[in-house]
Amino acid sequence: MAYLLKTEPTVYSFADLQRQNTTVWDGVTNPVAVKNLRGMKPGEQLVIYHTGDEKSAVGTASVVSVDASDPRNPQVKIKVGKPRKTARQARDAG
Repeated sequence: MAYLLKTEPTVYSFADLQRQNTTVWDGVTNPVAVKNLRGMKPGEQLVIYHTGDEKSAVGTASVVSVDASDPRNPQVKIKVGKPRKTARQARDAG
């Protein structure tokens, strides 16, 4: 099962993750999302979704490690995967 990680691209984008290769996903406040972060395991697949004006899945990543020592703010280290074509890119290519 792949998890969906939502981000506002003006704050942190998939392009930022591509430049950094890895990052720690933290600061999540939604209780259901926090529970899902705590339950993630290394190697699990992630889909990165841009919110805001873009509203699309833009790439993939995978879980490297999970530090759930603070149950209210689990820290999930993720590694960049592959970019995904947006609907606009698919239309423009076709």
